[in-house]
Amino acid sequence: MIRYRRRRRAKPLTPNRRSRIYSGSSNWLKLLPQLVILVLIFFLFLYLFKSDLIRVKDIKCSYDDKQCLPLHLDLLNSYQGKVSLFLKPSRIGQRLLEIDPSLSDAKLSLSFPHTLNATLVSQSDPLVLGLVESVSPSPFPTITPEATPSSQSANQLVVSPIQTVIFALSDSYTDTVTITSKGQLISNRESAPSPVFFLTSPPDQLSSTTLAQIYLYHQELNLSAIPFTKGWFYQGNLIVHLKPSLYVVFPLDADPLTAISTLQQIRAADTIKSDRAIIDLRFNKPVVSSY
Repeated sequence: MIRYRRRRRAKPLTPNRRSRIYSGSSNWLKLLPQLVILVLIFFLFLYLFKSDLIRVKDIKCSYDDKQCLPLHLDLLNSYQGKVSLFLKPSRIGQRLLEIDPSLSDAKLSLSFPHTLNATLVSQSDPLVLGLVESVSPSPFPTITPEATPSSQSANQLVVSPIQTVIFALSDSYTDTVTITSKGQLISNRESAPSPVFFLTSPPDQLSSTTLAQIYLYHQELNLSAIPFTKGWFYQGNLIVHLKPSLYVVFPLDADPLTAISTLQQIRAADTIKSDRAIIDLRFNKPVVSSY
């Protein structure tokens, strides 16, 4: 026997049911303006990303208040045309420190929307940089001779017309050295005139250990055939001028042979990319920076 299922009758559209149906459709109508705004914002961002309105166009870089090196500019220029909102200045600064160990700090900022600013600081002492900058454009001032009569004694040698002081060295270095009252250091060896070192303090105000260490550097640099022209004893460090515009900062508390060997390795490795550079050997890892 076939049974037929009874068809249910539709519920009558009561006032309460009618209000629920209309309230549901009204909720969608309320959300419609918000959806339109979201769509407009999406297309606005899409337009901005495809246009040049928020992309990096200008890069400003300073390196110890001077122009940045090509090494720095190559990295910074790689961000040319990038969307400013996606850049992380701290990460860019970290990359600069990784590619250039001579930097002690790299501060980057965005001048929204087009400019990327970079301020780089080298590890070299600003005072050393100042001295190098002051002596590099022109030769060191000449020493004015003093009118002093010529005489000689066991402890002091006077060579007219410049008064000099002699100090004894260890047995392994039997040569003596002459230091003038004006701070000029001259070797007494009977050979071609060697390069000159200048002192920022009178010789009688320096300890014999300091003078001996300066002399050892003087001798070892000559023996190593490194073409230096002059040097300065400056705030406990020895700054040596190489040709043509290369300066080396030697620490006096280090072994001259070790420091000079490190210098020779740096020169042999051809890691000096700038014509105007400072090699700072006062750190555990030598720092090469431009000026």
